[in-house]
Amino acid sequence: MSTEWQVALAALIFAASCVLIVRWMSRRVADPAPAEDDHLLPLLRSVIEHRATGADPENELLSRVLEKHRDDDPVVLLDILTAPDTAWEDRSLLELIAAGDAERVQRYLARQERDGFP
Repeated sequence: MSTEWQVALAALIFAASCVLIVRWMSRRVADPAPAEDDHLLPLLRSVIEHRATGADPENELLSRVLEKHRDDDPVVLLDILTAPDTAWEDRSLLELIAAGDAERVQRYLARQERDGFP
């Protein structure tokens, strides 16, 4: 991997991390009580480490989703993981992974195999 590519990837990972932190902090400012999504932070850290170092996450569902999106831009990947979806009662893919909802994650992956549309 060229140095220029590594610098660009590091910048994208940093930018994506900033977006996630701003989203998380904006919810915390509105409600300073412990957030119900605090348990997602270790999973987000795994995503960032996977992109930065290639380390495999311990969570099998997360590992399969990351493999499916290995060629996606890091910012796009983080948006895919953190955006709430009405099909999942306004939960994000990352929340489904954290909850161990293998059935819904598997359906998501199957849709991605076909064409990405439900």
